[in-house]
Amino acid sequence: SACGFGKYQPVAGQFECELCPTNTSTKKAYARHLKDCKEICHPGSYGFIRGRHKNSKLGVKPCILCPIGSFQPQYGALSCLKCKEKMTTALRGAVGGNECVSEESPCLLSPCHNGGTCSDKNGLVTCKCLPGYLGSYCETKSNECSSHPCFHGGSCNQSGTSHNCVCNPGYTGNNCEIDIDECTSNPCQNGAECIDLEDNHHCLCPSFFQGSLCEINVDDCEGNPCGDGGRCIDGLGNYTCLCKNDYSGKHCEFDPCSDINPCANNGTCHLSTNTSESSYWCECLPGYTGKRCNIKINNCISPCLNNGTCLFNLFSNKFTCNC
Repeated sequence: SACGFGKYQPVAGQFECELCPTNTSTKKAYARHLKDCKEICHPGSYGFIRGRHKNSKLGVKPCILCPIGSFQPQYGALSCLKCKEKMTTALRGAVGGNECVSEESPCLLSPCHNGGTCSDKNGLVTCKCLPGYLGSYCETKSNECSSHPCFHGGSCNQSGTSHNCVCNPGYTGNNCEIDIDECTSNPCQNGAECIDLEDNHHCLCPSFFQGSLCEINVDDCEGNPCGDGGRCIDGLGNYTCLCKNDYSGKHCEFDPCSDINPCANNGTCHLSTNTSESSYWCECLPGYTGKRCNIKINNCISPCLNNGTCLFNLFSNKFTCNC
């Protein structure tokens, strides 16, 4: 015999038919495959049957919602039940007769979900939804993150009917729309200019400072600019050389004999090899002595007897007596 509604048999010559899975049935008898088992229509809907399936016992997918003014409390219905005269339903897909209300007040059934506000015009219901909900009857919770509300690469997290944005460094605001000015706190030191970047800042340092915050004084003594053993003292954008052994000049570049002759009275300056005492010594002309030849030799200190007058010859370094 043939397999009835809700059964199938893919193999010929069998004595029994296979039952369709729970909440499914077939549109026709003689079903041969599991795929012929369709989901039974839920309450509030019916299975539309036509043509060769007009003898179906159960309504299966595709299902149609009961139209306004009708309802259906059963599974697998083939049609919907009409409300009483001058009664209607606020929504399509009504399940029970208690959803039938006077045609003059379809909003009495509160068809709008999730706090939506109902209004009707000529029996046609319209729902105004609260933020975070959508659909004809406000039945669907909206995904606030689907519209990508977070700017500048911020991450969106759904929170109930709202959302919150987790901002990338450098941004703030409900939707990460505000670029934080990293220069507000004056991070640059020593008079440097601060430039606000997209998520950071940059310090333009004066010529004698360096570092990310211009916090480091440039070492002007790097490379030892002071010559001849001079000691370099770092300053602010400059340096000072403390010269040794009578050397002079910005870089101690002048030895004591090359700048101004330190030897008086035409003495000859010589650089000394014994730097522990002095860096130079003076070769004095006849008649002079001292470290710088600044002492005149007086050979006429009472060499003449009997009140004779001493006359000293500077060039011969000799004296004569005028008796």
